[in-house]
Amino acid sequence: MSPISKQSELRLVLYTRPDCELCDRVAVLAQQLGIVVEPCDITEDLKLLQAYGTRIPVLRDAQTGREFDYPVDPDALRRWMEEQGA
Repeated sequence: MSPISKQSELRLVLYTRPDCELCDRVAVLAQQLGIVVEPCDITEDLKLLQAYGTRIPVLRDAQTGREFDYPVDPDALRRWMEEQGA
């Protein structure tokens, strides 16, 4: 299986909230790296808000549960994506 098809199977969630500048930066960085993320507003779910309220932005592999916390630099994000099989 090619890395491109693996990445298309990868489902990454970006935990965020309204007016989160750091979250916006991570979303832009992911886009620049060709990574598709599904934003999830933690303020709409009390459990997510309790779990991620002080940690956002967080990228989470929906399949494995592995997480990548802020701060995000492009090289670290690329390495993490390679570890995820993308």
